[in-house]
Amino acid sequence: MAIDKEKEAQLDIFVAGIPCQPFSQSGSGKGFDDEKDGQVFFTVLQFINQKQPRSFILENVPGMKNHDNGKTFSLVMEKLQESARYNVHEKVLNTAHNGIPQNRPRLYIVGILKDIDTGRFEWPTEIPPCNVASLLDTRDQRLACTGMPNREATTANFNVREFTKALMTKGIAPHLEDYFITCDADPARSKCWLEHSPCLLSSKSKGLWITCRGRRMRTEEQMRFQGIEPSSFKKDISEPELQRQIGNAMSLCVIERLLNKLITAVGFVNEQRPDRWENGEAIKELRRRNTAGRRSGRDTSVSYTHLRAHET
Repeated sequence: MAIDKEKEAQLDIFVAGIPCQPFSQSGSGKGFDDEKDGQVFFTVLQFINQKQPRSFILENVPGMKNHDNGKTFSLVMEKLQESARYNVHEKVLNTAHNGIPQNRPRLYIVGILKDIDTGRFEWPTEIPPCNVASLLDTRDQRLACTGMPNREATTANFNVREFTKALMTKGIAPHLEDYFITCDADPARSKCWLEHSPCLLSSKSKGLWITCRGRRMRTEEQMRFQGIEPSSFKKDISEPELQRQIGNAMSLCVIERLLNKLITAVGFVNEQRPDRWENGEAIKELRRRNTAGRRSGRDTSVSYTHLRAHET
């Protein structure tokens, strides 16, 4: 990871996402011993110590807190507080609790220089997610009833068919419900989520299967489930690379709400600005007119083996 230390004069807020694979159960799990990404934290730490930004936000998977029986996270917090310059706070925030229906828990670490800390920092309060249908493109009824992954995509095709059968056995019409299927996952780990998208991942970036649409989630929809408004986003990379980057990104709803709290705590503004995600303005910008779909109010994640085990 290269950081141009000469370009930056005085930094107000430094934001960095530490690669999660070394600390994730689905990644290498090697922690700081991961040759590719395990040492990035120390590069970030060196930059913070040298440039001394007025504040910083670091992000990673919640698994960092438990990695190596908590030793990894203890070292991270120790190193960030070693200089005694910063007040450091940490908390796991979920995208689904910040206005967008994606189950994406992430660990956020916030540091504020002690000599400018107003003592007013507080974490954003939880707000409910919007309706998933409002973030999806227009529903094609015929495709919703007949759509299936290509047979060449054997894993995806198998997972979607198995979940469809299991749901129908339970008396559920999948083409009328907003179920999201992790169709590219190993069948033993594949799950379906009702009216909440599971975590978007760079490793499974082709798109989740949406039962009431009879297709995969489109790139623009993936962006909305990260809080990004697609029409105002300039794309200079290929579609597959964009999808991977969406899976690696911080959710805009979370980072914006966090920054809104932080700029008050460091004294950049005297009064906190209105929270666009809490008052609904941000959702309105993401919302499309073609919001066909149903909302049953249920919220669950299941595997098809679980469904079959509870057949009536």
